[in-house]
Amino acid sequence: MTNNISAYYNDNDKHDYNHNHNDNNNENNKLSLIKKIVLFCKNTFGIYLLWILIHFISVQLYVYFCTPFTLYGFLISPFISCAPHCKALNWAIYNSSNIIEYMWVLIGSWICSKLFIDKVIKL
Repeated sequence: MTNNISAYYNDNDKHDYNHNHNDNNNENNKLSLIKKIVLFCKNTFGIYLLWILIHFISVQLYVYFCTPFTLYGFLISPFISCAPHCKALNWAIYNSSNIIEYMWVLIGSWICSKLFIDKVIKL
């Protein structure tokens, strides 16, 4: 009889250990998933923030270096606008503007999909 009792307690101890061990694995999996989501958002939104920053800085630099707000700036602007640094700033302005536009299209499409497609699937 004592063997049965000790076997009962040993089995319950194993069950409790396995239960606690599984809880720890579930918590680790949840934390791992949260870390992956945060990293994904950081990388994704970081890229868009970088393009917004590039756009803002290049617009300011283009106005300062390529189109000064003086009579002299007006007279020299046809010549300076062809300079390599003005061409590079113009490229950055144009492409960052397109990327920001695509970002808004992407965000709008995602919102529409969450509002309309998810409701259609649930029906």
